[in-house]
Amino acid sequence: MVIELLLAAALHVDPDAGNNKFSATFDAPLGERIEAVSSAVNCDLTYDDKAGAVSGNCSVPLTSIMVDNEPTKTEHFQQWATNKKSEPKECRIEAKIDGLKVDPPALSATPSKISGEVPFTVCGRPRSDGKKEKLSGNAMMLPDGRIRVRA
Repeated sequence: MVIELLLAAALHVDPDAGNNKFSATFDAPLGERIEAVSSAVNCDLTYDDKAGAVSGNCSVPLTSIMVDNEPTKTEHFQQWATNKKSEPKECRIEAKIDGLKVDPPALSATPSKISGEVPFTVCGRPRSDGKKEKLSGNAMMLPDGRIRVRA
């Protein structure tokens, strides 16, 4: 058990630090595309260097998300996300990450690729078709020993 703890690195993203970013593109069936951004990402992840994988949870409060930098679109997005059945301040977009592969698995100053499929929920609801979202990015070890993940 002690060996496993030494091989796994706990990673936390502080939503109040302001040095993180959520950016997502939503494509509607009718062809509309919106860009949603927030700087209030909260993540608790574990990196297992033996398995070369990242696991954990990330979330973004709905009220922190700005859509196309327009207040009206942001309000409409909140109405869509909540189905007008709950308060936006009680809603989050969440991702449950389980064994997302890192290649190469040994983190260094050279970025390693991260990719896989991840289930997301919006206000606690999964996709109606049950599918997962594609997630890709990179991870690297910073000179001070911290790990930077961009996905």
